[in-house]
Amino acid sequence: MKITTYLILGLSSLLFLSSCKSSDDTTCCDTPYVSGYYIQGYFTDLKEDGIMFEPNWTLLSLDETNKIFEIDWNHLENQRGNALAMTLSFKAIHQAPTKGNSGGTPGYYNLFHVFSDSIGDNHYASSYFRSWTSEYPMAIGEKFESVKLFTDQDYAPEFKAGSDVSSLFTVYFEDMLRTVQNDYRSVTEEGTYQDKNFIINGDRNLFPHTISAVKLADIDFSKRQFTGTKWYVKPHQLPAESGVYTFTIEIKKENGQTVRKQTPAFYL
Repeated sequence: MKITTYLILGLSSLLFLSSCKSSDDTTCCDTPYVSGYYIQGYFTDLKEDGIMFEPNWTLLSLDETNKIFEIDWNHLENQRGNALAMTLSFKAIHQAPTKGNSGGTPGYYNLFHVFSDSIGDNHYASSYFRSWTSEYPMAIGEKFESVKLFTDQDYAPEFKAGSDVSSLFTVYFEDMLRTVQNDYRSVTEEGTYQDKNFIINGDRNLFPHTISAVKLADIDFSKRQFTGTKWYVKPHQLPAESGVYTFTIEIKKENGQTVRKQTPAFYL
């Protein structure tokens, strides 16, 4: 998505706000909206080929002083990025019924209220929905046993081809659970960031969202439900030698199944 798209979304958001009536209007602006809830849907049952990447890697610029970052989408076209954009795709989505929406995926038990009530997400007063990477907050409901990253080439003397390099990478994701637990306010403590595009467009003051940054090896995914479905993975240790590298993402599901996907080639 280009920066201009963000600007268009920002303008659309202003129109959205001006036309919405109140937080109990579930049909406002033809947008799925469950009154009183911040998270609008939960994904479960990761597909066997459910790991998807952007065409190339993104350039992720971090401002450690102000705790914000910026994504330069132009670098998707010339392989000059420094972070992997990864989206997870699932078989089922759980949503509460609204007008024009029957709620949930046919054939699946609708877990929307089970998930929402388990984290106390049932008193959100706003009718404005924009998450970090989508129009309204949609979270991973499925628990993973682990998520690991392996290098397909020799990365460093102590990390030969096939080695687990999860300790060398940081993952960035929208942490919806922390926002809910913080009384629907963005978390601003160490290890959290804001998206510069949201700040420029004024969305930060309208929609609370928290982007957590955690070393991949340090995340206990059995306790990391309810994150966004799009992640950015960035190395905090460069390889011993410059060159083209690929990696393999491995997600082990709670039921024992494993999903793997090789990343695009990336010059480091």
